[in-house]
Amino acid sequence: TIKSQILQEHIFIGKETVFILGMLSASLSTGIWLLLASNLGWPVSTTHGLIGAIVGFGCITVGIDAVKWQTVLKISL
Repeated sequence: TIKSQILQEHIFIGKETVFILGMLSASLSTGIWLLLASNLGWPVSTTHGLIGAIVGFGCITVGIDAVKWQTVLKISL
């Protein structure tokens, strides 16, 4: 789900470097968030943090049309 069902993959054809760097950035930022929140004793969800980061990078780099919103809604519910 995380690799192929959150973002429209065909939008990244010809922009593979953007996709790779975006996924790497999403993983890194989620890890930093989890470390910070865990140190402060806050409840965290690894999956929701990663999905939020992927949605954010998709919206910023390609636009909101890159996100499969139905999948994000299902995950949120």
